[in-house]
Amino acid sequence: MEGNKGFIMHFTKAEFSKGARGKLKVLDEKGQIQIVENEGGGNPNLRPYPLLRPANVAARVGKERSLNQWITLAKLKPGGVVDEHYFEHDNGIPVFDVSLFVISGRVRITIGNIEETVGANTLIYAPSNVKRSITNVGKGIAKFLAIKIVPSGKGEKMGEPVYSKMPSWCKPK
Repeated sequence: MEGNKGFIMHFTKAEFSKGARGKLKVLDEKGQIQIVENEGGGNPNLRPYPLLRPANVAARVGKERSLNQWITLAKLKPGGVVDEHYFEHDNGIPVFDVSLFVISGRVRITIGNIEETVGANTLIYAPSNVKRSITNVGKGIAKFLAIKIVPSGKGEKMGEPVYSKMPSWCKPK
């Protein structure tokens, strides 16, 4: 973006984000997206720390916004699950790349029909329109970077997560 100079930010400067609040998108028995009002906070087993966001995302993190990168450091408690989901897409919402880089811990990752247990120094790739879930199968906290290369920050819409079923942590109204 014009005027961006770049920055260096230590993790301790990142602020915890409570995650999914308000409206969630969940598939019903017929595979149709339903809007569910969530009275609770986000996933209690997942602690996301946004490090960089594109200009078209409201949350401000870092010292400046990116044109098309979205990076979050995530900590997942032992036994914790990131419920199966994908990101919505259609003619107005393009598919974008999603990569996870496991920093520490052991996680079972499912991407479409692929399932594997992996540890530190593993790169995981999933297009945004492919269902995925993550489970911490280790004894300690699993840490990973979630990296998205998204449509440019010039106002294009990004897809929102769509859960395959009601997340266990959701408290519908």
